Amino acid sequence: MKPLASTTASGGRSRGLPAWAVPLWILLAVLMAGVVAWPSAPASGKDAVSPRVHVVEIRHFRFYPARLEVKAGDVITWKNFDAAPHTATAKGWDSGRLNHDQSWSLKVTGKGTVDYVCTYHPAMKGRLVVA
Repeated sequence: MKPLASTTASGGRSRGLPAWAVPLWILLAVLMAGVVAWPSAPASGKDAVSPRVHVVEIRHFRFYPARLEVKAGDVITWKNFDAAPHTATAKGWDSGRLNHDQSWSLKVTGKGTVDYVCTYHPAMKGRLVVA
């Protein structure tokens, strides 16, 4: 087996590398290949996941999906595709009147289950489950 620290050039001459240079060359090759990445910042201990945006569509006098599971910090956007106006109203928040093609967003901050309705059409019901 040939030593890792030497190479053979044409003509059979051998060029040797100092022993300390081999690990440096290996590290350089690995970094250039993108196999190892240096950390950009120390871990904060917090969950680094970005908040998700969820869309609840209002169609045919219903909320789609009628039940939505989200995480605290996520954003929910209600968008009205019906010709009739609607709301998304719960204890503590109200979208106000949403006409056709209008939308309203809410960032959830607490955990638990929240039921909501359309104040114009109380048979329209939805539920948010916040983990």
